[in-house]
Amino acid sequence: CVESAKQSNAELRASMKAYQAEKNRQLGAAAGLYPSLSATLDGTRTKDEPDTTSYNAKLNLSQNLFDGLQDLAKIREARAKTAVALAKYETVRAKVSYDLKASFQSLVYASEAVKLSDEIVK
Repeated sequence: CVESAKQSNAELRASMKAYQAEKNRQLGAAAGLYPSLSATLDGTRTKDEPDTTSYNAKLNLSQNLFDGLQDLAKIREARAKTAVALAKYETVRAKVSYDLKASFQSLVYASEAVKLSDEIVK
């Protein structure tokens, strides 16, 4: 019953997806701290006299040394947004749990009321 409620509640699923997306953005925010590597390979061939073939390879490595603490600010912002998304998810999860428990209690109450009514009628 609890698993069914988790899977069928759209608000809970949406808040979980939002939290996961913020976690991924948090990982991406740290990208500026890591080196960047790119490679390019070109080739040309001419069929004129004389036939020539040439290749050109390029490898580029770059590392950001200092960006005025911009990367650190991006990481802190991403962490804060992730914490907010987690809090929203936990709030929705608590609401779904409360609603499920309240519904179960209503079912038990209704069942007991039906039993009591049957006993009174007999």
